[in-house]
Amino acid sequence: MPNTHSAPPKTQPVGRDRAVAMVIAVVLLVASSPMPRLAVASDAASGLFHLPADESLSAATALDVNDTPMSPEEALTPEQVRDDAAARAAALPEAEWDIPRLADALDYDPERAFTFVRDSIGFDPYPGVLRGAEGTLAARAGNAWDRAMLLGALLAEMEVPVRYAFATLDDESATAIADRGLLAPVAPLTWPGIELTPMFDAASMETRASRDYAQLRTALGDRVSEMEGPESGGLIDDVRQHAWVQMAFGSEWRDLDPTLPDSSAGSVLTQATTVGDEIPVEAHQVVMTTVTAETLTEGTLTQTTLLEQTLDAAAASASEIFLYFEPAVEGVGGSIVEALSGDEDWTPVLMVDGEDLKGTAFRVGGRGTDVFGEETAAPDLVSLKLTVSQRGPSRDAVTATRVLLDRVPTELRGTPIVAEQLRALPADEAGPLVLGQVHHIMVSTGGADRRDYSIQRSRSADFAGSRLTSEEALFDYSWSDLLWPVAASDQSLVVASESAVVPALAEAGRVRSFVAAPRVFLATLGRDAQDPQSLAFELDLLLDDVALLAADGVATSEMAMRRLWYGVLQTALETEMGLRRAQLLDPASRALAGASLAGVGPLTILTGVDVATLDDGAPAALRDALAAGALVALRGDVAAAKTWWTVDPRNGAVRSVLDPGLGGVRQRGASSRAGTTRTADTVYGGGRAGRSARIGGHRPGNYGVRGASCRGASEYTVQICGVAVPGGLFLAGLGIGISIILMIVWYAI
Repeated sequence: MPNTHSAPPKTQPVGRDRAVAMVIAVVLLVASSPMPRLAVASDAASGLFHLPADESLSAATALDVNDTPMSPEEALTPEQVRDDAAARAAALPEAEWDIPRLADALDYDPERAFTFVRDSIGFDPYPGVLRGAEGTLAARAGNAWDRAMLLGALLAEMEVPVRYAFATLDDESATAIADRGLLAPVAPLTWPGIELTPMFDAASMETRASRDYAQLRTALGDRVSEMEGPESGGLIDDVRQHAWVQMAFGSEWRDLDPTLPDSSAGSVLTQATTVGDEIPVEAHQVVMTTVTAETLTEGTLTQTTLLEQTLDAAAASASEIFLYFEPAVEGVGGSIVEALSGDEDWTPVLMVDGEDLKGTAFRVGGRGTDVFGEETAAPDLVSLKLTVSQRGPSRDAVTATRVLLDRVPTELRGTPIVAEQLRALPADEAGPLVLGQVHHIMVSTGGADRRDYSIQRSRSADFAGSRLTSEEALFDYSWSDLLWPVAASDQSLVVASESAVVPALAEAGRVRSFVAAPRVFLATLGRDAQDPQSLAFELDLLLDDVALLAADGVATSEMAMRRLWYGVLQTALETEMGLRRAQLLDPASRALAGASLAGVGPLTILTGVDVATLDDGAPAALRDALAAGALVALRGDVAAAKTWWTVDPRNGAVRSVLDPGLGGVRQRGASSRAGTTRTADTVYGGGRAGRSARIGGHRPGNYGVRGASCRGASEYTVQICGVAVPGGLFLAGLGIGISIILMIVWYAI
């Protein structure tokens, strides 16, 4: 079920200063949107982002693209965000997004429920359960398993007993079902386009993507015509395992299989081999997250798994998932030992919908003293990695890794190493800077609920604008409450991608495009890992799986071009979002990086044979890409490269890369409004606040009287200096986050 936040009640003071995330909660919410126009596209084919024609490539290589972030004066206020998002939600028919409302609109008629799924929900050939009932309704499409879940949920809402039937299809039936994916629904529902997410300017995105596509196509030359795309036959195995619904009909069970467009109640593609009240767990696609640490002890590197969690993809797509690190100090005694030893333990925490899953504590390491003053040597923290994998029925696991920290110089990897050779670990009184970052993990299955997205954005905007209006207010709410606006705003990236970018690969009657396995977006926010006075935002599509289904006669080279177009269009989306969010950073210190932001000058194509010619200064990630067989497109000196494109020479799949292997775009810099500094001497005591109850049903504007505004005769910031919290949690060094959030609120209201 989609998340339903309402105004969080006040809690005890937050046990740890999550100041940086609070900054982003407001930055992402109120500082990333131009004044919007309210418009909802009627279907997926909105006319945007068509594959550029070959004859337009020459002119497109020189298109003028604006890489300058907006000015702060162009930002929306929380009230404007609230009202605009509420209006967008109101424009979407509730019965087309909510299963109970839909059942009511169908007059609780099982026959109409069957017809609805058959005629209004498209068919996507992928394996197992990916979207679930709600996600399938939101996606307007699903495979046999997900469509069965939607029909089952509708019938259950109508209080009709149901069960599920399962069977394995023969080649003929599986082929017919795979081809079914090319047929559009005969009674389509409304499809909100990118206009639902007003922080993205469609014209700017298309211009940027068209330029990047033209430059890549020009650089690749004839290689594109030799590339192959996926064919229809490759999806047959994905649909061979089949599921449908059986409805209690008197003393018997009646088959309801809405897969084919001419299906009727009682007809089946094959006889059921098994039945069950639930879909088997092993039929679900899943996302696995793993955090690992590498430590160095007396010249030996040891890798340890700190945290592992497997998430159901359908549930995860409707969840708020954050990874962060917190000091692992137990009580005052632990705080004293930590202070005396000069070392501290940290714990990775995966927060899913406000519930914490804590991993194994690890040490930053280094030399210190024990409680008796004797010198000690602890394992040195060398690297931290976040690994995300997708896995599903009939498919091997696909894995991507984000390197959060790596202190081993590239040239020393694979050789014996001592602690003195490690790169420095930037830190301050609060601990290593990298451990002050928060990572928002977003799972995309194609089934993002656009209406719920608008509702949450409206409510969280009202919460930020009416509650987070003073430094004291920041400590009145739990950590998950403060991250709510972050989640609501970040979700625009998923919604825009699913609503506009993925459909852009398609062409009616010739090519279908759809999410076939969990995609995983990662938005990292917090202090710059190298600079305690700067903020850094990073966007990345870690795992990607968009399938293409082509009609007979569509050339494989055309499919490769569509994959190439998808890659640059997705990069343009992330780049435009990054530019919006950089607008409140000081232009003098602001730095932006991304493959699409380095658009001046011709691209050079490197291949695997070029690996031997690279000097020692070439980025390791670039070497690895070439060694793996990818083509690399970049500008300028290879040794100085920080961004580039990788292209799969087999099928044209393209990714933008930000060394060391981060995709999309990164921004860093200080706030653009430097006010006077006021020191707060208050001690914010207490431990970690308990989770606040979330009561659904609140409408925008029901949060009560507006809090005190930060508007004053003069602008100001607040920095918390050297304030210790019982339990050994330190606020010092994170005070810059408090400073900036108050400046942003000053702007916003």
